[in-house]
Amino acid sequence: MKVMTAALVVLSLSACKFTTPPPLRGTQLLATPITLEALEARADVPDANSKPVCSDLLLRQTSIERFTDRNGKEFDLGVIEISDNGHVADDVQKEMVMARLREVALGGKRKSGNVPDAPGAILITFVHGWHHRSKVCDNNLACFRRVLQALSEGQPKVGARPVFGIYIGWRGDSIENPSFLSFYDRKATAHRIGHEAGREILLDLDNLYRELNDRIATPERPHPVTMVTAGHSFGGALVYSAVEGALVRQLRKLDGPGSVLATGKRAVDCGGTQVRPIRPGIGDLVVLVNPAFEASRYEEFVDDERTPGRYADRQLPVLLTVASEGDDAVKVAFPAGRSLYFVLHPWKLHGMSDIIGAGHYEPQTTHDLFVADDANNLIHPPLAERPAVAPADQNTIERCHLKVNEGDLATCKCEYDVPELVASTGASSNLTLASGAVKMGNENLTLRPRKPRDPHSPYIVARVAPEIISQHSDIYTPRFITFLTAYIREFLTQAATIKPGSLDEEPTPCAPLATASLH
Repeated sequence: MKVMTAALVVLSLSACKFTTPPPLRGTQLLATPITLEALEARADVPDANSKPVCSDLLLRQTSIERFTDRNGKEFDLGVIEISDNGHVADDVQKEMVMARLREVALGGKRKSGNVPDAPGAILITFVHGWHHRSKVCDNNLACFRRVLQALSEGQPKVGARPVFGIYIGWRGDSIENPSFLSFYDRKATAHRIGHEAGREILLDLDNLYRELNDRIATPERPHPVTMVTAGHSFGGALVYSAVEGALVRQLRKLDGPGSVLATGKRAVDCGGTQVRPIRPGIGDLVVLVNPAFEASRYEEFVDDERTPGRYADRQLPVLLTVASEGDDAVKVAFPAGRSLYFVLHPWKLHGMSDIIGAGHYEPQTTHDLFVADDANNLIHPPLAERPAVAPADQNTIERCHLKVNEGDLATCKCEYDVPELVASTGASSNLTLASGAVKMGNENLTLRPRKPRDPHSPYIVARVAPEIISQHSDIYTPRFITFLTAYIREFLTQAATIKPGSLDEEPTPCAPLATASLH
């Protein structure tokens, strides 16, 4: 800790410039999908000329990964990279991913004309954090694929929508050894690219999401495209910067001149009851996991819950923040670094929320996420064991052009196995979007509000037990992935009946709930 603190002091007193490397992924098209198991084993697969090539090597040439799940359904994953200067690293790459998403949502290669049988899509976007990047076998990317496959396999046989993942990659380290020296530089970079390219990408995705929903929705399927965005660590800061820039607006004061920052319009009268207009989001839901930014930046969302009126019955969560008690990086090191900053800039300090990381500031915490037994008693089971991965053998190193000094190992798989429960549509759960539990063996992953609150509040900040997320980067544990996929599945079920706001109008808070269903 002393070494890290000293490093933070040095970095806070100096400004370093780093050269952004070129994109890690190419823009070739894959003719046919492969299996995820083939990639994870770095097995040889046919290239465009039907010649065998290492699957890892093949995917380095493309930004559109195509896979078939174990039920034979295809799911895709697009990679969009951002440079340190705040721009999309390759416009061709971005356009390629957007075009493929449109194609999938419209039911195939058709891009114009009527598409009465278009299936829509489940769009899951993930922005990685510190120490990660868009390399094919980066651990975060490998685990993200596992979640996408589980969501694809968990779709019902009838009316299944294709799952489409987008991985937004940026340079999570600017100093290789020791990498912790990149803390301040990467934090500043995350906020910068979040306000610029990150916001551009997410808003373009939001526009495409609304355009597709406007185009292919039917009375029976009012919400055929669902968009969930997740960010971890500095990736959470990047996503939040984009969300904050898009959702926070200025409203004129009612009691005098000037304006105030707000996240939604004032309440309207709905038959004698004051109801807040629907709070929009980026797509449908944004999830921040162990985000690395100061709690003071979240105040407008907290203030929204104090404004007059209640939330509409049609209001769904738009921002879910989960922060682990075991996250010493944000819980301990982050406020230490922020304190050092305010020693140098004391006039900028307005309170403890400027120092404490988001998700760890008690006045903003709304829920706890913990492990309980069947009697709903808090328990502390052992942490999930992280399997060791062996180094790659010489044949794999040569066949796949691996760089052992950059951490390439024997496999290209997530270090944790995704529980079979995750892919099951019949998982035991009484989870709602505001509370409840997911059954996992003899454990219950329980989300509980700390005090009575509006069940339709769009903003949730949950403190997570270390048995679920043990530390800052340990976000793909079986317990957390089981909870998160169950939450997303419940969200998909509820969102299916509610038509999202279109490009031309926002949904009214007075409208009754629809009765259509879509899984």
